[in-house]
Amino acid sequence: MSSAPHQLVHPGRPVRVGFVIDTLQPGSGTENQLLLLLRHFDRKSVIPALCCLWDNPALSSLDCGCRSELLGFHRLYSPEGLRGLQRMRHWIRREMLDLVVTFFRDANFAGTLAAWSTGTPVISSRRNLGLGYWHTPWELRKLRWLNRMTRAFVANSSAVAEYTARAEKVDPSRIKVIPNAIDTDLFRPPREGEKQALRTQLGFSRNELLIGCVANLRPIKGHPGLLDAFALMTRDLPQARLVLVGGGSEHDALVAQARALEIEGQISFLGSRTDGPELLRSFDIGVLPSKAESLSNSLLEYLASGLPSIATDVGGNGELVTEGANGHLVAADDPEALAEAMRSLCASELSRTRMGRMAREQVEQRFSMAAVLETWYEYFTQQTRVGPELNWS
Repeated sequence: MSSAPHQLVHPGRPVRVGFVIDTLQPGSGTENQLLLLLRHFDRKSVIPALCCLWDNPALSSLDCGCRSELLGFHRLYSPEGLRGLQRMRHWIRREMLDLVVTFFRDANFAGTLAAWSTGTPVISSRRNLGLGYWHTPWELRKLRWLNRMTRAFVANSSAVAEYTARAEKVDPSRIKVIPNAIDTDLFRPPREGEKQALRTQLGFSRNELLIGCVANLRPIKGHPGLLDAFALMTRDLPQARLVLVGGGSEHDALVAQARALEIEGQISFLGSRTDGPELLRSFDIGVLPSKAESLSNSLLEYLASGLPSIATDVGGNGELVTEGANGHLVAADDPEALAEAMRSLCASELSRTRMGRMAREQVEQRFSMAAVLETWYEYFTQQTRVGPELNWS
């Protein structure tokens, strides 16, 4: 991956921004996005600094591209937590930060308190739709209290922005939508001859139609419905193969389901991989059957790789896939509709080529590193100049 910052030409001194997260390691969408930002901000425009609440095995060897601080606590309401909060206050002052940006629940709580106590404006990120324990009634009460100390919010999709405004009682004018960025040099369409060469290396036939799904094998990702849909469509298309990339708790159940549907011979379970960009360049179609999404990095990677994509119409998926233009949207938990969308794309190479080209063009225009970093910079400069009145009522 290219590590050279994207250069932006702006007057005045750089904005000094501190990013606070529970811990940082490559893997999940939010951590990968933060690493992209830290490594690619043009230091003439933005000088980033990183603060992690606790350690992990990958952190010491991780090149995040900026100065970092490790506080060393898991619980704020503990002696270690209180000392960590004080250390964060010192870190904010030492780095002479203009802004603090928080990610995840614990870092949001600690980062907001520390920044507010030093008079440093806080931008709080929102990257989920509140599923599970994230937004219990108690968590929502804490968030609404913290939000009084927060200058502004960033959501990675309009769906997340709308949910945040509704659930957390945030004025929509305080929420900025900044989508995830994608490295368009790393995730790109295959060059001439590359697709077949990759398939040979991976053990796939040149005549197979590869439908790829990159998602952890967890219930929220909707794999059982995908297997049901594939069983429906593969009766007419025996050359189709479903390739599942990702590990997780549902692996054994999905293998058993594939066997019961008598499609185990047409499904490849590849597990967790580190060669994602190459895998995508070997596929014909990308599919994402999730029951919920904020803004899917997997879907962005499909589109950047020039893959026509099929996704469930949930969360921010409709902000990436335009029906009939770069792919198809289907209702969640509708295997018949998903089967028909896969069947339609498998049947038409012309449609796959047209949609794949449109997908790549859309990503280059809206989700490239240069476009997204420019949006972040403009928002940083806006928030250092002016912020809304805080409501303490």
